[in-house]
Amino acid sequence: MAFYSNARNVLCLMLAAALMIELGDAISCTQVTIELAPCAGYLQGGGASSACCANVQQLYMQTLNDREAKVEACNCIKGVLNSFPSVTDAQIGGLASACGVQLSFTPSRNIDCNSLQ
Repeated sequence: MAFYSNARNVLCLMLAAALMIELGDAISCTQVTIELAPCAGYLQGGGASSACCANVQQLYMQTLNDREAKVEACNCIKGVLNSFPSVTDAQIGGLASACGVQLSFTPSRNIDCNSLQ
């Protein structure tokens, strides 16, 4: 049960990060996961908490002008998402909107991360 809960949290974090791929400074997969941990509730069908949205907005601003960071975060998130087929693209895409972040792309598990600008 604890494994499922932790795995679900990691997935939620990575999904949220996928929405944030409009990011800016070099970023690690671990950093994205930690920053988006508060978003697990949203990806489980709840609302986006203030802590979740603050981190989503921070990640967005942090990597806004760094294509390499966007691609890295995108690939990290896709890798995690492939392990959690129950999370939908709608859930992935809805997190950014729920937090007031407008992305220039549509997040999904099939996105070509190298196409991000």
